[in-house]
Amino acid sequence: MTNTKPGVIKTWIPHLCAVAVAGAFLLAAAFKIWDPFQFKTDINNYHILPRTYANLFAIVLPGWEVAAALALILPATRRAGALLIAGMLVMFIVAVSLAMHNGYDIECGCFGKGSSAAGWRTIAQDVLLLGATAIAYFVRPRPTRKGPFPVVSVDTGQAAEEPA
Repeated sequence: MTNTKPGVIKTWIPHLCAVAVAGAFLLAAAFKIWDPFQFKTDINNYHILPRTYANLFAIVLPGWEVAAALALILPATRRAGALLIAGMLVMFIVAVSLAMHNGYDIECGCFGKGSSAAGWRTIAQDVLLLGATAIAYFVRPRPTRKGPFPVVSVDTGQAAEEPA
């Protein structure tokens, strides 16, 4: 039998999810930054954006991915990073769904040249990342009352009793 406390699970599981998702986004951004022309080609293959906007999107999106991933790692900005990443993941799922609906046989463009085909596997990966992002967003440890300052009751002005 293992001796795990609920506080340990609520502290480490969301953090591990955040680090895993952030790692995936940092890796994906690195491939896109390394070869922006390939990423522009991947964007154009989806036939969603006009070419001028695809060029701009190929330059801007990797920066958003890096910023959101870094925000997701830091506990103080985790929720903002999670919202940005969730938005991007929904956008990616919609784009891949449209490509499948339109019958395009293209690479997803997630990790540069040689990425997997835009299909159900890509959608499944994005859904898993979205689930891990949701855990990082919603599951937060309860604040503890232990610290250098006593918790003072607003009603009486007396130090509150520590819960058992």
